Amino acid sequence: MNTSTRIFNFIAAVSFLIICFCSNTFAGLILQVKNGKVLIDLKGTPAQVGEYFFTLNQDNKKTAIIEITSVKAEKAVGKITKGATNVSDTILSKGMGAAAVSSNHVAESSRASFIRHDLKKIALNLKTSTDMISTTQQDRGNPFPAKETVMMKGNNMSINVSLGIPFGPTFSVQAFAGYEVLKVAGAAVNLVCDGKTSRDCNVNISYLTLGGLARLNYINGSFELWAGAGVGLKQPIAKTSTALLTENISLANAVIVAMGTDYYINNSFFVPVSIEYHKSFNESETVPKIEHMGAQIGLGMLF
Repeated sequence: MNTSTRIFNFIAAVSFLIICFCSNTFAGLILQVKNGKVLIDLKGTPAQVGEYFFTLNQDNKKTAIIEITSVKAEKAVGKITKGATNVSDTILSKGMGAAAVSSNHVAESSRASFIRHDLKKIALNLKTSTDMISTTQQDRGNPFPAKETVMMKGNNMSINVSLGIPFGPTFSVQAFAGYEVLKVAGAAVNLVCDGKTSRDCNVNISYLTLGGLARLNYINGSFELWAGAGVGLKQPIAKTSTALLTENISLANAVIVAMGTDYYINNSFFVPVSIEYHKSFNESETVPKIEHMGAQIGLGMLF
């Protein structure tokens, strides 16, 4: 055997080993076939519910088409929609060519461009808000005290951490916890605030917040548009006010309506942006209006 033949055989053998290695490394593998369904070890292959894959036998020939019905960690379940497959067959996305099974480059490219919306999400968010409170006050007039409604308003900042859990492609639940400041002020016509000695009316409260939203989602590529509703609880940890009795400032609660979008940078990070409106359950005859409108942006991780 001459030198050129030896070199050719060596290159062919190495190429074969590389192809086999890449196929095993980057292609999902059929682990079990039963009653028209398959259990798949994804082996790093990106997949989401509703996506279709070909199955390939050991000769790299297509044998069946499967639809992914559930994904959890590195395992997936699919149903066979056409053909037949066997244990140890590999999978190939219908949107990719046959070379994808054995090409490191193609596998890495697909992993970067394919966005998964079935992962849990945690994010750190900064929020700016406009808060409004009106209170009914009266002065020391005797025997007929003058009454007036004082409107107080302020712009505030807060921070929170959110956790999103998907329940299918269109519904998810998002919980949040954080720190919030409510600082509003307004001017009265009469001396009705601060023990009926001042026209300067204000409220300054720091809260620990907790709440949750039920979300309806619409997926469009890298964007996940959503609208939701839920409730929020706010526990005061520091409070001062010239317009309210501090002993009456206690746990606050509100109904929340919100909408926004999560922009997926890749399958590891996303940027959440949203607007929301809070309508308080703590309104009364003496505090007829409590409203909170906010906009927030954050940075999140997928897991």
